[in-house]
Amino acid sequence: MSVLKRTYLFVFILFPGCLLAIEKSSHDGVQEVLSCKPAGAWIAQGKNGKTVVVEGALITKDSNVITSGAYLNILGVLADVLQTPNLEVVETYPLVLLNPLLLLSPLKMLFEGKNFRDLLYDKYVGEFNNVLSQECGDLLYLFTVSELQDNGEKVLLGSICFCIKEEYEYGSIDVKMFAVKQEAREIGLGKILLSSVFKLLPHVKRIFLEVLCTNDQAIDAYEALGFTPYENNQKEFNILMPIMGWYFLDYEYVIDTCSKLQDCAAMFEDV
Repeated sequence: MSVLKRTYLFVFILFPGCLLAIEKSSHDGVQEVLSCKPAGAWIAQGKNGKTVVVEGALITKDSNVITSGAYLNILGVLADVLQTPNLEVVETYPLVLLNPLLLLSPLKMLFEGKNFRDLLYDKYVGEFNNVLSQECGDLLYLFTVSELQDNGEKVLLGSICFCIKEEYEYGSIDVKMFAVKQEAREIGLGKILLSSVFKLLPHVKRIFLEVLCTNDQAIDAYEALGFTPYENNQKEFNILMPIMGWYFLDYEYVIDTCSKLQDCAAMFEDV
């Protein structure tokens, strides 16, 4: 068979079949995830002995966190916590400023009359809207941790989003939008938030996250919880990456080699 005929055979017959097979695999995984419990609330204990409330839900148009508009406040808190750029990265890798995304941010802020915090907030809301409008096939889960006051009110201390991408194999999940308020750190809330995913998705096998290469405190914390570096071959190519010295590091948590997060989740009590 000639090279041209073999090419036609692959492009018009075999290649579409491969795409259908991939789509079916992803679709089956998504349907299995959707069969799990969509929301829940639990009681946990911080390192300081104080009781905290953990709440989580699959983000859909019908989920309470969306219909009540509570997610807008949560995303606002996330933007507040994460609004300060990591200046250590710029000091260590000054050519990072040549990154087109960083160059465009000040221009965007100037043109729209917004600050960096507002840009973050708009980005987070946009990601939620994409999921709600079903413009992407990804699934998004939102978890929060709050301190329970004596009067019964809850004060939000931190939150985390987990994303299941269509192209991932069943059981793999990404960490997105992860933050704990400065005054609430060092009491184990990060571990509680990372563990919370197992309360709604006990089948999770691998958890992926990114961390700034200069954020030694976060890196040490993740490694203490059982996260290990891994080679992310799916990362988008950036011609400045060698200059930036790996601006973001990729880490994964594998349940076959560690059980710290599962053990933490097992200590949660249903509300």
